[in-house]
Amino acid sequence: MSIGAFTDKSRMPLAANLKASVRSKLLIWEDLARFGEETCRRDGEWKFYRKNYGWALRYRKAGEAFMSLYPL
Repeated sequence: MSIGAFTDKSRMPLAANLKASVRSKLLIWEDLARFGEETCRRDGEWKFYRKNYGWALRYRKAGEAFMSLYPL
Protein backbone atom coordinates (compact mmCIF):
# COMPACT_ATOMS: atom_id res chain seq x y z
CA MET A 1 0.00 0.00 0.00
CA SER A 2 1.26 3.46 -0.93
CA ILE A 3 1.60 6.28 1.55
CA GLY A 4 1.48 9.18 -0.91
CA ALA A 5 -1.29 10.17 -3.30
CA PHE A 6 0.95 10.57 -6.35
CA THR A 7 3.05 7.45 -6.87
CA ASP A 8 3.54 7.55 -10.66
CA LYS A 9 7.09 8.80 -11.22
CA SER A 10 6.34 9.83 -14.81
CA ARG A 11 3.57 12.27 -13.72
CA MET A 12 4.54 15.12 -11.42
CA PRO A 13 1.50 16.51 -9.54
CA LEU A 14 -0.26 19.52 -11.03
CA ALA A 15 -2.00 22.24 -9.01
CA ALA A 16 -5.47 20.89 -9.86
CA ASN A 17 -4.47 17.36 -8.83
CA LEU A 18 -2.98 18.66 -5.61
CA LYS A 19 -6.14 20.57 -4.69
CA ALA A 20 -8.27 17.48 -5.33
CA SER A 21 -5.94 15.36 -3.22
CA VAL A 22 -5.62 17.54 -0.12
CA ARG A 23 -9.22 18.86 -0.32
CA SER A 24 -10.23 20.10 3.13
CA LYS A 25 -6.59 20.43 4.19
CA LEU A 26 -5.74 22.84 1.36
CA LEU A 27 -5.41 25.86 3.66
CA ILE A 28 -3.02 23.95 5.93
CA TRP A 29 -1.00 22.80 2.89
CA GLU A 30 -0.78 26.39 1.61
CA ASP A 31 0.26 27.70 5.04
CA LEU A 32 3.01 25.08 5.32
CA ALA A 33 4.20 25.78 1.77
CA ARG A 34 4.27 29.52 2.49
CA PHE A 35 6.25 28.88 5.69
CA GLY A 36 8.75 26.79 3.69
CA GLU A 37 9.11 29.50 1.05
CA GLU A 38 9.59 32.26 3.63
CA THR A 39 12.03 30.24 5.73
CA CYS A 40 14.09 28.92 2.82
CA ARG A 41 13.62 32.03 0.68
CA ARG A 42 12.84 29.93 -2.39
CA ASP A 43 10.09 27.84 -3.91
CA GLY A 44 9.76 24.20 -3.04
CA GLU A 45 10.76 21.58 -5.57
CA TRP A 46 8.87 18.42 -6.39
CA LYS A 47 10.90 15.27 -5.77
CA PHE A 48 9.94 11.64 -6.23
CA TYR A 49 10.66 9.37 -3.25
CA ARG A 50 10.13 5.77 -4.42
CA LYS A 51 6.81 4.25 -5.38
CA ASN A 52 5.65 3.68 -1.79
CA TYR A 53 5.96 7.37 -0.93
CA GLY A 54 5.50 9.11 -4.27
CA TRP A 55 5.97 12.80 -4.97
CA ALA A 56 6.68 15.33 -2.22
CA LEU A 57 7.16 19.08 -2.22
CA ARG A 58 10.62 19.54 -0.72
CA TYR A 59 12.25 22.62 0.77
CA ARG A 60 15.99 22.88 1.28
CA LYS A 61 17.98 25.26 3.45
CA ALA A 62 21.77 25.44 3.49
CA GLY A 63 21.90 22.43 1.15
CA GLU A 64 19.92 20.19 3.52
CA ALA A 65 16.31 19.05 3.32
CA PHE A 66 14.36 21.30 5.67
CA MET A 67 10.81 20.07 5.08
CA SER A 68 8.93 17.71 2.74
CA LEU A 69 5.18 17.85 2.21
CA TYR A 70 3.47 14.67 1.02
CA PRO A 71 -0.04 14.99 -0.41
CA LEU A 72 -2.18 12.15 0.92
